[in-house]
Amino acid sequence: ETLKSSPVVCEPDTWPPKLPPAHHGRITIATYNTLRRHYEYRDQDHVEKKHREWEPRLKALRKQINSLQADLILLQETELRSLDEDFGDYFDKLGYGFVHADPKGGVDFVKPLIFFKRDMFKIRWHSPRSRIILLELEIIKTGHVLLIASCHFPSSHDYSSRFGAARSLLKKFDTRRGETNPNDLFRDRSVTPGVRSRSRGTKHRSKSPSRKSGKSPWRQGRRSAKANRTRDYDSEEKKDPMEDNPLRKTMDIKTADMLFELESRASRKTRAEMEKSEEVPHGTLCIVAGDFNATKDDPAYILLNNGTIANEQWDEKKFGKRPRKVAYKSPNLGPLSDAYISINETKGFFTYQGGVEAGKKGVDQWLIDYILYTKSKSHSPCSKLELKAIRKPYTKEQAEECARKGIPNHWHPSDHFMLAAVFDLPAKDVKADKKEEVKDDKKGHEKTGSNALNPMAF
Repeated sequence: ETLKSSPVVCEPDTWPPKLPPAHHGRITIATYNTLRRHYEYRDQDHVEKKHREWEPRLKALRKQINSLQADLILLQETELRSLDEDFGDYFDKLGYGFVHADPKGGVDFVKPLIFFKRDMFKIRWHSPRSRIILLELEIIKTGHVLLIASCHFPSSHDYSSRFGAARSLLKKFDTRRGETNPNDLFRDRSVTPGVRSRSRGTKHRSKSPSRKSGKSPWRQGRRSAKANRTRDYDSEEKKDPMEDNPLRKTMDIKTADMLFELESRASRKTRAEMEKSEEVPHGTLCIVAGDFNATKDDPAYILLNNGTIANEQWDEKKFGKRPRKVAYKSPNLGPLSDAYISINETKGFFTYQGGVEAGKKGVDQWLIDYILYTKSKSHSPCSKLELKAIRKPYTKEQAEECARKGIPNHWHPSDHFMLAAVFDLPAKDVKADKKEEVKDDKKGHEKTGSNALNPMAF
């Protein structure tokens, strides 16, 4: 992969860059694994105790993140139970709203989230998962639509799970173009689970379904539907879904249950069709970033970077047993370019540093954090973003110090480094906009009939 126009590479102390004005708009995005709050309780002898403590680390993290002056901030390893205390209240005062991951199975720590400037973006759709946040935003001033994902893929040698997460992410984005909006079905539209934007003067906080209510030091917000469904499975008996089937009174149980299930499916399909969300317009922009826990030869990275992968690309000797589903080709996104391609081929470039292993000289350093984006318009319906600048994660002197000592340390509060990039937006597709206007006009005429009185009536 080659860059026709190389981006400006900034030293950490020269960020944000001084760039000429953008013709069609500009966004700055940053991603950062902040290292979990309770890192200090782990056995990390290679880091001094004073550098493991949370309060000084939090102060340094806030200062670092704020210095990026980013429009979109993707964080990993945040803890939902203390989210407001750690980052939420602080960035709310700076004008950010946020979307956080789903506390699946009661696990409310080490979660990704996305901060976005409330005066710059409005949410069109989001899908909160356990390790990935999928978010669709509209840029208020220009009307551009942006699909974005903050990822924290499984670590260690779990290639299969990591690949499954990447494949699921692409599939979700691909099906989004004509998919029913899961956040629009059967919910109060005044409250969105996992989202907070105080522009309405309302606070929405997530609470782990595993914690008991009533004695929590932080207030409970609206939980995700999935969390509510699973919260009491261990303590309650599972209810027979056919127990309330009225057809059982008039015919044998087997036939009644079969008809009841068919009727239920038809009802769900009807509701889904009536509540079908607005399709993602042609020219959508896409960014996938975060802690992939994957090197560049990992199947997860290969799939996202190329937009496709074949069964024969899975080396069982290297990656273990091949998953049942490997082959995939993204019909909508196509290949995603690596924003740091101009420097991440440099020998020794890294974004994560582990501890010093016993009997081993030096430290483990890996390139596992990325910012991927849509660049080539010819490969997909997505418009290209023009990369204008990237921020070097560290100075030459800092890299030399990292080679001798562990991190966090006195100048860096995490075991990962921040990545930040500036993108110029493309010109709006006028033809696509006209098509969208025609579609909206047709929808408006369709809703003037008697069938539009109640979209949920069927």
